[in-house]
Amino acid sequence: MPRVEAIVRGIVQGVGFRYHVKELSNSFKVTGYVRNLPDGCVEIVCEGDTEELRALIEAIKRLPPPVMVEGVEETWKEASSDIEGFHIYY
Repeated sequence: MPRVEAIVRGIVQGVGFRYHVKELSNSFKVTGYVRNLPDGCVEIVCEGDTEELRALIEAIKRLPPPVMVEGVEETWKEASSDIEGFHIYY
């Protein structure tokens, strides 16, 4: 099972982005978390089936305004299986 670590750039802080990602995660069979980074980007780490993870990332890219995703940098790894559920970290 894979793990994707994604850094999302754009207008993604202060616009409910993390909440939207959490809600989207309910539609996919994934576990993980989303959190803001100090540089204005957002980090998403999730594990699950490759197709489910790809579909989640594509859905995130299409979130409506005021969210504006300008880019997603993905790093794929082996899952660590240490994450249960999907969480928003503050």
